[in-house]
Formats: sequence, C-alpha cells, structure tokens
Amino acid sequence: MIDDASAMISDANATGKHARNSQILAELEHRDSLAAWVAEAFTRSVRNNILAEGTAQAIRFAGILLFARLLSPSDFGHMRAVLAVSLIVTIFIQAGIPDAFIQRRDLSRYHECAG
Repeated sequence: MIDDASAMISDANATGKHARNSQILAELEHRDSLAAWVAEAFTRSVRNNILAEGTAQAIRFAGILLFARLLSPSDFGHMRAVLAVSLIVTIFIQAGIPDAFIQRRDLSRYHECAG
C-alpha cells in the first residue's frame, strides 16, 4: 500500500512538473510573440511618424512658396515676422507644462483645467 501511495504521489509530482513546464513554455512563446508584436508596432509607429512629419514639412514649404508668389515682398516680410513672433509666443506658452503633468502623481480637476 505504501509503495502504491508513493508511486501515486510520484506520478502526481511528475504530472505537476510537466504541467508547470508546459505552462512556462507557453508563457515564453507568448512573450516571444508579444515581443515580436511590440517590435512590429514600434516600427510601424516610427514609419508613420516619419511620413507624417515629412508630409507636414512639405505642406509648410508649399505654403511658403505659394505665399511668396501671391504676396508682395513687403507683405511676405510682414507675414514672416508675425509667424516668427507667434512661434516664440507658442514656445513660452508650452514651456514645461507637459513635463509637470508627467511628473505629478495625482492630478486634481484644477490641474487638468489649467493651461
């Protein structure tokens, strides 16, 4: 009887180890497929960001060329001066605000509405 019980315990331990090993292997395969998916998503994201930025730059350049053709030189100079001032103001308005939100652990409604 004791030999039968120890054999059953031994079989149960072997089955438990096999189940754990199978679970570990399945988890590793899932991690590999997850890592491949994340790498593919990252690559796709970088590609899309590069295309979007390149398109935005091309549109800006085309707009400047269009304004250069349509406006007189003095009007074009005024437009460029206004554009430069608006960009400088935008830099000062946005300076540091997103970083402060990222660093703060708890945001209140007041923080979310600020800015």
